[in-house]
Amino acid sequence: MTVHPADPDRVYVAYSNLEGTGLFSTEDGGATWKNLLNDRTHFTAVAGDPENRDRLWLGAPDGLYRSDNGGDDITKVADGRVDTIEFAGPKMLIGGDTIRVSTNGGRTFRTADTGQLPLRVSDLLQVGDTLHAANTSYWDAALPRRGRGVLRSTDGGRTWQNISNGLQNLNATSLAAAGGRLYVGTVQGGVHCLEL
Repeated sequence: MTVHPADPDRVYVAYSNLEGTGLFSTEDGGATWKNLLNDRTHFTAVAGDPENRDRLWLGAPDGLYRSDNGGDDITKVADGRVDTIEFAGPKMLIGGDTIRVSTNGGRTFRTADTGQLPLRVSDLLQVGDTLHAANTSYWDAALPRRGRGVLRSTDGGRTWQNISNGLQNLNATSLAAAGGRLYVGTVQGGVHCLEL
């Protein structure tokens, strides 16, 4: 779910259930809702473009999609799994099997250096000038892969270092920051705390 940063009355909710997949939207703060993109694809991430109230970014297992008319129509703009989308000033970051960074409004992306180990990025968060990425467990070719905990970038997303020392559960799913601390949600439902 996302509240559009350029228009707080616009809210988007991606869904997937036994009856189908799609996207619900409201343009009046929740008074009325409509079902967009029904049965198109299973969206794993939704983000409003901070510079354009009509632009919507959608992540899916097969790539990144963009809508320039509030979700009525979509265009695929990049291949590769997208589970999270984050805007960091003029940069757009997408995470999935890699972390990719765009400095030109999503026209092109550069893959970040996250090290040799495979990963599955489940959340991205900017705190000040520092970026954080949560990494969770996943299945790859019928083999379980462990999560890598939390990665941090201090160079705008070009390179990432693991900061998970002392983190008891490396299957990180979500991130939040408050009071100089980074809170890490995990697969088993626990919340762990790291100093920023």
